[in-house]
Amino acid sequence: MDWGEELAIYSFAKAEFDRAHCLLEQAMARFETARSDETASLAPLILGVELARRRALRQSRHLDAATYRFTNGRALDEVLWSLPDDI
Repeated sequence: MDWGEELAIYSFAKAEFDRAHCLLEQAMARFETARSDETASLAPLILGVELARRRALRQSRHLDAATYRFTNGRALDEVLWSLPDDI
């Protein structure tokens, strides 16, 4: 693969990572809101938080792998500075 394809894979992994963390924050906010309401059942919300946490962890691993492939193990900043200007 050339660097453009690796950059696209990295960008997609980064977007999915950000999305997963957003979903986790939303699930945690719903849980905190329901926790203040003593009549609400927390079990589905706890499950939602756990599923969102696992998704975020999985996406973090995907991002780490994509970053490593894109940078060949070098620091990301070093690689980004070395890319051509015509991106």
